[in-house]
Amino acid sequence: MPQTIDTKAILAELGEGYADSKLLEGVTDSTTLAKRFMDTKASHDARLGDVIQKPASDATDEQKAEYESVLKKELGAAESVDDYVFPDTGVERSEELSAFIKQTYLDEGLSPAVVNRMMTKFDANAVEAKKTAEALAEQAYQDDVKAYKAEHVGNSAIVSPRIALKAMLQFGKANPEMAKAIIDSKVLNTPGDFAALRKIGITPAELRMWEPIAEAMKSDTVITNEGKPTSTIDDGPEPGSKEAKVAARYTHPTSVAARKARGAKY
Repeated sequence: MPQTIDTKAILAELGEGYADSKLLEGVTDSTTLAKRFMDTKASHDARLGDVIQKPASDATDEQKAEYESVLKKELGAAESVDDYVFPDTGVERSEELSAFIKQTYLDEGLSPAVVNRMMTKFDANAVEAKKTAEALAEQAYQDDVKAYKAEHVGNSAIVSPRIALKAMLQFGKANPEMAKAIIDSKVLNTPGDFAALRKIGITPAELRMWEPIAEAMKSDTVITNEGKPTSTIDDGPEPGSKEAKVAARYTHPTSVAARKARGAKY
């Protein structure tokens, strides 16, 4: 037979914090109390049924690995690299790189949904980085073109790049593709057209490098078969001579600094 109980007295005996509890409201006897306990425990167990219990601090490596495996599975971890389908962001990757990335994500237990979001962000960042790099490269090129034009004014703006191009042609056997490009593009007719030069891969820096070579190639007194240095290297050219005109071409700051470094008189 159910035994009558005083729930208020019971709660009061439990101490501060329990007296105002509503948990035992409506409980007047032991049978009702027992039923209330069983219902509460069943409800609690049901809520914890799908909870993945975190291992204790002293758990074994096997227990921790099992917990991680179960957790990844619950979070939708892929079962195969084929589960990953990268978003179409316009970023190109080799098949080898794509396979490596997918295998890495699979090993880490990431879900396809998470990987999709990550790749979308990564690719967006890559696109912006590429745009920034291209803009910097373009600005550097335009600055170099501007500097070249400032260095070569008047007749030099046409003659200097033209003789540089002709010097390149003389070494055509060493770079036949470049020689063919120079001829086919007809840039010798418009050597100051940097847009045309750029199309065949010729930069202001290359023109500067080839200009002194071209000037030297004009005279056999500058580059000879003899073992001893020529007069243009020893004491400097005679004023008004062809060699003096060649020397005058070396006006680029880099060349000036190099001549001073070796103690040249001109």
